[in-house]
Amino acid sequence: MRDLLTEEQIVAALRDLPAWSYSDGALRRTLEATDFATAMAIVDDVARVAAASDHHPDIDIRHNRVSFALHTWTPAGVTTADVELAKRIAAIAADHGVHTDDALDTRPRLEICIDCADPAALLPWWSVALRYVEVNGELVDPDGNGPTVWFQKVPETKSVKNRVHLDLYLPRREAAARRALLLSLGGRLIKEFDNSRGEESFWVIADPEGNEMCLCLD
Repeated sequence: MRDLLTEEQIVAALRDLPAWSYSDGALRRTLEATDFATAMAIVDDVARVAAASDHHPDIDIRHNRVSFALHTWTPAGVTTADVELAKRIAAIAADHGVHTDDALDTRPRLEICIDCADPAALLPWWSVALRYVEVNGELVDPDGNGPTVWFQKVPETKSVKNRVHLDLYLPRREAAARRALLLSLGGRLIKEFDNSRGEESFWVIADPEGNEMCLCLD
């Protein structure tokens, strides 16, 4: 049975799939084997598993680097079959000495924390602003690229301008509509800035509790 997953379910599944990401409608991972022969051995083992389950990944091989993209044609999207195959691929890679902990990308995990009085009230506003999805009370980039945004309940209210804020860039044709939507959800327009030609260049907008961001026009 191949059940189609929502973006929220995909993001939740990725928590159990280290080194995998979700972008362009597929689960993706690029691994680096010790040499070309090992990379081919991994691909051979994955091919046997895929054939047995009648579920086939997209595979790209560049010397000792192998990239996998997992998606389903019917139903179209990411399904439980893709999640299961990702787990099998991870196990096969580990059998050949390629472990998640061996990933070359050692950058720290970045999160953004917003202090607030009522996290539940701010989640929908920031979800619309960033086009993120909510997972377990946090906002997560469905493509797996951006940092997680979480909301910390604190007793004090905001009293001064943010020392840190977000700059959100949108095409000019989309920015006004996004601004109107955020204002309709309880946001406030703080200030408008014009460029040298007298055209609007960005707006400072506050969420319902006064946390500010800049909505910039590309």
